[in-house]
Amino acid sequence: MNKNKNFFAVALILAAAFFASPVKAQVTIGANRVPNSTLEVVKLNGATTPDGIMAPQILGADLKAADAKYGAAQNSALVYALSASPDAGVAGAKTANVTKAGYYYYDGTNNVWVTVGGEKWFYMPSFNLPVTTPDSGKRCCQPYRYFYFYQYLFCP
Repeated sequence: MNKNKNFFAVALILAAAFFASPVKAQVTIGANRVPNSTLEVVKLNGATTPDGIMAPQILGADLKAADAKYGAAQNSALVYALSASPDAGVAGAKTANVTKAGYYYYDGTNNVWVTVGGEKWFYMPSFNLPVTTPDSGKRCCQPYRYFYFYQYLFCP
């Protein structure tokens, strides 16, 4: 009986020491080193699998069925939708923007899934705007003409 009490006391002390030790929230995946951020994934040398991170893949219908699970606390959650949601295009639905397969993040402020990338992204290359008109060499006093000059340079 005394042996059981000693074993229980040692187990209790070890458990208390384990839970009292400081716990770090940072994690490094793929390396045995101190992480540089909350989550750091590094390339494995000699790995037989491809490098990268895969977001959870979910059908649009399953994402729609999980509407109640997503709120303000899930702001910026990232998923890869495998198909369109049944509510695609329905105003006010959380999955209204899930119209096709692709990456989506949850906007907890507006309670809606938002596409990552897509047709709404626009890239405008940087270029120097001249202060003279291209044909006369005189200073251009009409700034709205820069748009036409842009079209002249970059549009076929």
